[in-house]
Amino acid sequence: MDVAIVDGAALMTNLLLSLQAAGQMSTTRGLSLLDGPHWHNTCRCADDGFVSIASLGPKSYRELCDRLELACDPAFEKPYA
Repeated sequence: MDVAIVDGAALMTNLLLSLQAAGQMSTTRGLSLLDGPHWHNTCRCADDGFVSIASLGPKSYRELCDRLELACDPAFEKPYA
């Protein structure tokens, strides 16, 4: 597998700098778009590994809730609350 680490790092840096410029990036842990909301979290699996699942848009959030059978759960009806 060929992985372009430099390209990925540049892309992520661009995202973080854009969020900072838009006022959506906090230096306090847990308050930014990518580490604060309930829909972006890291969970421990049964095999003691970890998985991180996130959804950044309304359409993908609905799809995520549908796939995880959470669409009817009131705790997940407001994606950005």
